[in-house]
Amino acid sequence: MKSATAPLRYCVGFDISKDSIQVCLSLIDTAGKVTIRGTTKVSNKLSAFAGLQTWISKHYKQTDLPIRYVMESTGVYHEQLAWYLFNADGAISVILPNKAKHYLKSLGRNRADFYGLSKGQGISFVIFFTSRDHRIDPMYEFIS
Repeated sequence: MKSATAPLRYCVGFDISKDSIQVCLSLIDTAGKVTIRGTTKVSNKLSAFAGLQTWISKHYKQTDLPIRYVMESTGVYHEQLAWYLFNADGAISVILPNKAKHYLKSLGRNRADFYGLSKGQGISFVIFFTSRDHRIDPMYEFIS
């Protein structure tokens, strides 16, 4: 017998470099299935972030679900976006690159899978930061 699944949360993953930001927005359900809702690339400039928010809002259809923004700590390149999202009351997770690398290695995945950028593959970071029980904040498990 198949059990019913329900959407659990949205997750936006960022691959940030000095000049650009690769973005992948996905939806995960209670069974752990990840569905990519859209990908885009924007400039890593403050002036481009409002357009990024507009793009996200177009793909964020079920506004009753929580949304989490996930990015690696990339020197100083991630800081401007992190502060922008923080000031917009976004739930942000900045992770250490070595933690992501070892987690992906344990799954037999590569870094492109982490961002959902490898030709429609599933997004590992969503599973890493989303517990099956929505009452548990997955960051507590990560930082303890």
